[in-house]
Amino acid sequence: MPIILASKLDRTIIQMPISKQTYLTAWAPFKKFCGTYLTTPDPWANQHTQCIRGSFLNDAVLVEFRSAYGKRFVRYTLLPARLKAAEFEAFAHKSAALGIAEYKNVLAHGYLREFEIAVDYVSKHTKDYLFYRHGVHSGKHVKGTLQAAGTYYQGAVTSDLQTCAYNKGTQLKEKGLSCPFPELLRVEAKFRHREIKVSELATVPNPFAKMLICSLHDLHKAYHPEPAIWQAFLARSAALGVSTALSTVPSKYRQQVRATLKQHCAPWWKPETLMIGFAERAAKQLRFDLSG
Repeated sequence: MPIILASKLDRTIIQMPISKQTYLTAWAPFKKFCGTYLTTPDPWANQHTQCIRGSFLNDAVLVEFRSAYGKRFVRYTLLPARLKAAEFEAFAHKSAALGIAEYKNVLAHGYLREFEIAVDYVSKHTKDYLFYRHGVHSGKHVKGTLQAAGTYYQGAVTSDLQTCAYNKGTQLKEKGLSCPFPELLRVEAKFRHREIKVSELATVPNPFAKMLICSLHDLHKAYHPEPAIWQAFLARSAALGVSTALSTVPSKYRQQVRATLKQHCAPWWKPETLMIGFAERAAKQLRFDLSG
């Protein structure tokens, strides 16, 4: 059985609506706040959106004041895995200079607009497995290099929930960052278009509940009444992703293909356990204790 690193928050967007007056008066103190971190504020605009933003703590935090379609809000985008506790706590306290847009207030009264939940498996690699989420008809495989099998997506980039699997160790190395393990498989759920309070994270449904991870080695040995169709499906799944490959299987065999996948789920894949304790870990990552 592989070592499993507990589910945790990855990239997270916390957002809070603000008034027009707050938005208009926020730019000056925000520019001053950026100065305390030697960060250059970045104003930009397009046809529908006006924004000023700044990056902090080695790009682990992005703060934005946005006006779009007549609505205004402050947004914090966090990369929790890259935050150091002491530095982040100091940042949260210093953000009091932003008035009601300070981090603690946004955390307490705002909501999670987007967030990712990640689970890591040590000594596993995507090239050895197929990934499928029941009931999801869209998905794809973004090819990687000779060393990396790329990313397998279940669901579209516009979906409210999209899951994916990729080699986190390889990604870190490509970015010049260290990874303590030679192989690290990441399974990730991306929530979008949400309005969830941090205090409500315990109510988030398990995004991995309908997901299957199957060993290609075992699947190649599995019985199927139409061996040619089965082997072609496996080859397409490895190249294109299961959802795309399944759409090419004759309709009379699809239910049997799904059943065979379910029968050969990897024994270490136990999605029903992955969200246990997640809400508490997430609150700790976001420093929800500071919002009281």
